[in-house]
Amino acid sequence: MGDYRTLSPRDISERTYWLREKLWWNNLAENLPRIRNGRGTLELKDTCAGPCVVVGAGPSIEKFGQFELLKKFKGHVIATDRMLVPLLKEGIVPEYVVSVDGDEVVADFYKDPIVENARVKAVFNSQVHPSVAAICPGEIFWFSVVMDNINGPMSVSRVMYWMTGEKTLASSYGNAGGFAWALGEFLGHRIVILVGMDLSYGPDVQPMNTTYWNGFLEMAKGKVQDALKHYRYDSNPFGFKVVTDDVFNGYREVLHHGIQVSMAKTINCSPYTVLHGTRISTMSLEEALKRHTLQL
Repeated sequence: MGDYRTLSPRDISERTYWLREKLWWNNLAENLPRIRNGRGTLELKDTCAGPCVVVGAGPSIEKFGQFELLKKFKGHVIATDRMLVPLLKEGIVPEYVVSVDGDEVVADFYKDPIVENARVKAVFNSQVHPSVAAICPGEIFWFSVVMDNINGPMSVSRVMYWMTGEKTLASSYGNAGGFAWALGEFLGHRIVILVGMDLSYGPDVQPMNTTYWNGFLEMAKGKVQDALKHYRYDSNPFGFKVVTDDVFNGYREVLHHGIQVSMAKTINCSPYTVLHGTRISTMSLEEALKRHTLQL
């Protein structure tokens, strides 16, 4: 018998597709009338300038009190869907909110009455659950996730492009946070500041208490020691040794590749982050805002 095998980014992508394909394609089918009659993200390309802040749902944003600093930022904020209500309740109104996941639970992020009043513009994957589009009160701009080689024969992505009325194809980098970064660059921002983009559970969390533990344990056929092989510790530039796993590492790898070939400068101000390395600056949010926005 060979050693137990953990998951590569490709493994994560393929497993996710096989688990979600029926949901995604049914979502797209139901969304098509709304999408074809709606607006596309191409309208937004290069419409902005200056720095923007992308807000992910990592644990460091609350732990380090970054909401207070964000209140002083006068530029564009791009929120992941999970962070929309927390930001609005802090008096921070994002310019855009993004949703990528096709699960119906995403609609819960838009149900608070404060969302109705704010009417934040939304950028949605064409395969989000129809209930998400139905409940979102703001203007929606649509895109589709690239799923294969768009120049290859019988490309599924190219089919989606035509079916949706030529809505933009884009990489989601696996999650809402990764796509929010990509949207910042697409909008024309040449400095993209990341907060809550940890892609980790922080330093003090046990693997058994994390999001994907049960799935890893099932894959390992109940063998705890094998399930633990899906986890690792990362020592980051902020001085923290944080817990991450195969899923977060997959997101990190594909997003890091995108950042390496990007024209934008990326600054990660997430103290529990595993997203660091080539072409990613790391510093406190206070320092980033002082250096690049002159607003503190």
